[in-house]
Amino acid sequence: MEYYPKEYQDWLFQALHMSPGDEADPEFLEPLYYLNRQWVKTDDDAPMNYDGEDALMRAYTCYYMTINMPKLWFILDRVPILSFPANQPLRIAELGCGPGTFLWSFLFYLQAKRPELLKQEIHLVGIDRSATALKYAEKMAAVLRKQKVFSKVTFEFVEADWKSKISSPADLLIFGNVLNEGLGIEVDWKQVAADRVAIIEPGTKKGFQPLLPVRSQLVASGKHIQFPCPQETTPCPMTQDNWCHFSINRFQLSFIQRISNRAKRLNSRHNFSGFLFTSEPEVSAKNDWRVLSKLRKANRSGIRWICSGCQLKEAILSRKSRSETNRIFLNADWGDRLTITRGSDETSQCFDGRLRPTDKVLSKSF
Repeated sequence: MEYYPKEYQDWLFQALHMSPGDEADPEFLEPLYYLNRQWVKTDDDAPMNYDGEDALMRAYTCYYMTINMPKLWFILDRVPILSFPANQPLRIAELGCGPGTFLWSFLFYLQAKRPELLKQEIHLVGIDRSATALKYAEKMAAVLRKQKVFSKVTFEFVEADWKSKISSPADLLIFGNVLNEGLGIEVDWKQVAADRVAIIEPGTKKGFQPLLPVRSQLVASGKHIQFPCPQETTPCPMTQDNWCHFSINRFQLSFIQRISNRAKRLNSRHNFSGFLFTSEPEVSAKNDWRVLSKLRKANRSGIRWICSGCQLKEAILSRKSRSETNRIFLNADWGDRLTITRGSDETSQCFDGRLRPTDKVLSKSF
């Protein structure tokens, strides 16, 4: 899956005043090494201190912004098409935006998947307490303003505490890596007025836990979960020793792989947790499950975690139970949504976690 436009590197390097090969320059890499050492020291889910120094923010924008952007695409690709108001301006806001990470991700998503929305006026708003981060967000926007495809997009960046803007109206409100910084603990999430809310956090046990009270508050306020939960019971069935997370490949771009190799970040897998809420009812089904892990093989059986939003199961398909109707369970990707029904009676029998030859498994693609 491609999560970047073809001209992504040209856009990024132009905004950062870089040329191909600069990513290997020691002057560029040293700030990145500092951020990487801080990342290792803080177990990958504590806030990184990149504010106040231009070189650190430049390195962060080039590397960390780039590897974080696909997370929003991953989520949007796995939900029903989001409906937005037609023939009227759209307001998309990111609170705690840094250099505009998920604003750019959403804009490029529209370019690739929903180009009809770019014919409407779109106002992108980034709010962050860091003046340095907003300076780089403006650098990115300056290049996009020159592109005809984004001629109806306007940009605004506000230096402020994002918590003071949580009740602002928006067609889509995006939060990226703000809870792991301990910044959302005292927020009343029931005040969120946006019609659609995306929240993305590090894919660690510690990074997932702050999402649970947010999930509960937003559901209680009338929001509906479109991702990842097929059903939206409260509380979340995830136990304290487990966590809901997904993964993208951080090495999709060659210059990112070169930087990663030099920074000794050799694992291509980049985990994250996330939710998408809307004011519209969720597209749910009693027998729908979200795939929460890769397939693990043991004793000729396929094993993986799946969750319905109500129940968490470690599902098993043994070699003897494989059939044409349930084989999709083995081939599904991490993050896919499956419908699992009993072959004998699709409505009266609950799935107990062990697949049978007569079970029907279908993959839902939106």
